[in-house]
Amino acid sequence: MRILESYADILIVRHPLEGSARVAADYCSVPVVNAGDGAHEHPTQTLLDLYTIRREKERIEGVNVALVGDLKHGRTAHSLAYGLARFGGKITCVAPKGLEMPPEMLERLERDFDVRSESYNSLADFVSEPDRLAAQVDEPVLSVEVLRFIDVIYVTRVQKERFNSQQEFEAAKGSYAITTVLLRHARPDTLVMHPLPRVDELAYEVDADPRAAYFRQAAYGLPVRMALLAAVLGKHRTKARSVEGLIKRPADVDLTSAGVRCQNSHCVTTAETYLRARFVPVADRPNRACCYYCGQEMTVHVPRD
Repeated sequence: MRILESYADILIVRHPLEGSARVAADYCSVPVVNAGDGAHEHPTQTLLDLYTIRREKERIEGVNVALVGDLKHGRTAHSLAYGLARFGGKITCVAPKGLEMPPEMLERLERDFDVRSESYNSLADFVSEPDRLAAQVDEPVLSVEVLRFIDVIYVTRVQKERFNSQQEFEAAKGSYAITTVLLRHARPDTLVMHPLPRVDELAYEVDADPRAAYFRQAAYGLPVRMALLAAVLGKHRTKARSVEGLIKRPADVDLTSAGVRCQNSHCVTTAETYLRARFVPVADRPNRACCYYCGQEMTVHVPRD
């Protein structure tokens, strides 16, 4: 990255290890944009997702978004959850067993943003067996009673590349799907969003539904990312406050001498072993800290003032 910064005015980083973009930003003097670091986050996708919701629903505050799919590995869902929480959105999590939103993320949403999300393991959890039989469909569907509170269905694919084995992936694949049958029970103004690409979790027949917003969502990425590039390169003046002024992060702690390492096997520190072990204390949680790079929480003896 130190070599590449000599050749460019800005660096866009996509990398399979979590925390890699932060490492690049720490060592580079030119702006670095995180275009996805492993299963951690994908903040530029969230910018266009929030823009899509704001443009299509005319607001973000109070909008109830159902995050459906692989929420354990889905970096777009992780970043979007934080973005929605910051701007007053509501979150409902729907994920197959074993692919739920990481507990530390749910804790942070409640601790830092006072957002408590409802969680379900399948679409079937929304509705009773008699209701499904009355609907005369074989597959689980969301009941009208629940769907009338959902403004946006944000579906993500099962992240095949994040699984430790093909067997684990096969067990999760095809465990949920957004179909026209399901959408019969949704409100006329409920949006269907997807960061793309899709596999089998979003039926092609849904494309013809005017509530399918994912192609418009992708198109919004062009002006949003143009604005981002203009902002970080100083080509556009904005009245917005500095992001650093909005985010109050406690000082990180260097635990290299104590021999502590991040326990996340996908963290960038597992490959880039020259990196110091740095952790950020978790507020009101003695001896709990998160990795400065990947955000993984763990128990450590963190010196506190």
